[in-house]
This record gives sequence, structure tokens and C-alpha cells, in this order.
Amino acid sequence: MGPGRRTTKFPIAGVLVAAALLAFVGLNGGRTASAQDGAAAVDDAKPEEPLPIEMETRLEPHEVYPGDEIRLIVTFRSEKPFSADVVGGLPLGDFDLKERDMQRSEEDGKQVVRHVFTLVQFKAGTFELPKVPFSLKQGSRQEERSSDLVRVAVKSLLEEEGQKIALQQARDQAAKQGAAQPGAGGPGKVVQPGQNQPVGPTFNLPQGQAPAPGSPMVQPGQPPAAPGGPQPMQVELKPRDIKGPAPLIREDYTLLYVAGGAAAAAFLGAGIWFYLRRRKPRPIIVERIVDTRPPDVIALARLAQLEAEQLVAKRKLKDYHTRLAEILHDYFGRRYNLVDALAMTSEELILALGRLYLRDLDERVVGEVLFACDLVKFAKLEPDDASSLERLGKAKLIVERTKEERGGVQ
Repeated sequence: MGPGRRTTKFPIAGVLVAAALLAFVGLNGGRTASAQDGAAAVDDAKPEEPLPIEMETRLEPHEVYPGDEIRLIVTFRSEKPFSADVVGGLPLGDFDLKERDMQRSEEDGKQVVRHVFTLVQFKAGTFELPKVPFSLKQGSRQEERSSDLVRVAVKSLLEEEGQKIALQQARDQAAKQGAAQPGAGGPGKVVQPGQNQPVGPTFNLPQGQAPAPGSPMVQPGQPPAAPGGPQPMQVELKPRDIKGPAPLIREDYTLLYVAGGAAAAAFLGAGIWFYLRRRKPRPIIVERIVDTRPPDVIALARLAQLEAEQLVAKRKLKDYHTRLAEILHDYFGRRYNLVDALAMTSEELILALGRLYLRDLDERVVGEVLFACDLVKFAKLEPDDASSLERLGKAKLIVERTKEERGGVQ
């Protein structure tokens, strides 16, 4: 080969080496970029940490009877303020919601939100309470969370009663069989209900006892026993009702009671009416003490008693003038047969006396005394002692001038 050919190979080899280096660098660069992109994707797909809120689901009680109240209590706790609200409707399933309550409080330095759901179940069995969805918010973050799954056992009264009766019957029958055959091995062992698909609650009798005539059926699926061998026996018990059926139509005696009461009241009222009608009224006897002394004697005695009580000195002026006017009214009523003299006013009494045309009576003096007494009684006038005693003297003078002479009327 000539020198010119060797010179041509070297540039071609250099180009191939440079291309190989560029390819290697590009491959490593692509792997690095892919690794970075993958790390970024992993960082983006990393789940966000849950909110620092504790949740507790509690059920009270875990065993109930149909119709009893079941309290589902969901409690949230956190050191920072937050809110916990139920999302949408409650998925109650076979349960009925009786009451719902939410309480906010602070316990041991933590904020507490407590949801209480009071539920009722009317069917017997074991049930799972549905999960209640909540929306939790704390600051700018929000999270969806559901309550824990809890179970409740609703026991049947009828089933419990049937099991008690069946257990007692099995014990009694086992005791009888053991007493009849002492070598049989004593009382039998109770079989759990549901074995070999029994019809009702079942119990095995002592081993070695053959079924008696008329005894209940043997458990289905049980292999036949060898002749002369032990014969397990099945006792079948059907549950009975705890309470008898209620009548569809209840007898109501309300109308009968009302009619009977009305009739009794009518008879009683009629009897009282006839009794009062036939009863003779008793005469009303009013005992009245009549003073038979002459009017002037009575009036002067009362005036003397009024003066002796010294009401003027005691400043009992109203009582004094009231009694003074009453004594004059009573005197004129007795003296001139004025029946209503005590009920008359001063004007009415003076007019009645004027119609009698009495010669010895000065009506102006009578009016002066009576009108002065009225001012004290009704206008609360307070006269001096001399004027008050002067009126008493005038009253005595009126009685003395108009008194009845013992031989006739003056």
C-alpha cells in the first residue's frame, strides 16, 4: 500500500471514536434526566399526611333487645381548633334514627367534637352499624374520614325463653332417665343448637337410652346406631309466644259509664227536689230585746254615758259626734214613731220632723247639732272641746223640751 492510503484511514477512525463518545454521553444524560423525572413523580405521588385529629367510635350498649335505644358515639380530638361535620345523609340501613346531637367541648387541653346518634332496631340478630362519613377541616386543609365499623347484637326474647325452657326440659328428662337406670352414666350432655340441622333447640339424652314411644324425632343426618348400642335421642322444642295475641277490637264501655252516671245523677237530683218540696219550712224565730223605757229616759241615759266616756278629752272626735247624732236619730224615731229614723240623713230627718208641726221643737237647733256632727264625720272637721261639749248640752235640751209627759203627749 502507498503512503496516501494510510493517511486516509486515520481521519475515519477519529470520527468513529468521537461518535462513540457522544453516544455514551447522551445515554448517560438521558438516564440522569429520567431518574430526576422519576424522583419528582415519586415525590408528587407521595400521599399527604392525615390531619392530626384523633377519632374514636364507641357503641353503647353492644347487646340490646328489639326496640331498645343504641347510642353510636363518634368523638374527634385535636390540640388545634377544627370542625367535624357529617357529609350528606346518614346511611342507616335497617336502623331508625331517633335522635341526633353534636357537642363541642374542651378536655385535657384538647378541642373535642362529639357526635351522638341514637338508633333503634326492631329485628333480632347481629348487625353492623353503617359507617358515618365526616368532613374534617383544620386551617386550610380538609379531609374525608368515616367512623369505624361496629357491631351490635339484638337479642330475641322469644328465642331466649325457648332456650331456657328447652334446657330445663332436657335436664329434667336426663335426671329421670339417670334415676331409672343408675348405670347409664348420669345426666346427659347438652348439644349446641344448630347441630345436624335440628328443627328447634335440641339436647342429647344419656347414652344407652333408646327412644321411648312417642318421643320426638332423632336428629336428621345422624347415622343409625348399632342394635343394642347407645341410642342418642333428639328432643325438639318449638318456641311459644311470651304473650297471647291481642284482640283486634277492644270493648269500650265509656258510653255505658257515661249513661249510667247521668242516670244516677238524674235520680239523685229528683230525690233531692221531692224532699225539699215536701219538707215543711220551719218558722224563723228572731229574738229581739226591746227596751220598754220611755224614749227620753233612754236618750238621756245614753247622753250621760257618752259624756262620762270623755271622748272629747281623748280627741276621739269622730266617734263622739257619730254617737251623738245616732242618739238623736234614735230618740226621734222612738218619740214620734219614725221607723226609718236611723237610716235617714240629717236633711231627711229634719223634713220629717217639720211635717209633724211640733210646737216645742226648734228645728233650727236640731239642724245645727246634726249638721255639725256631719261635718266632723264626713269632712274630717276638728272642732274645739268647748264646741263639742256644747253640742252635747244642746242635745240634752232638745230631749228635755220634747219629752213625753207621763199624763199625755206635750
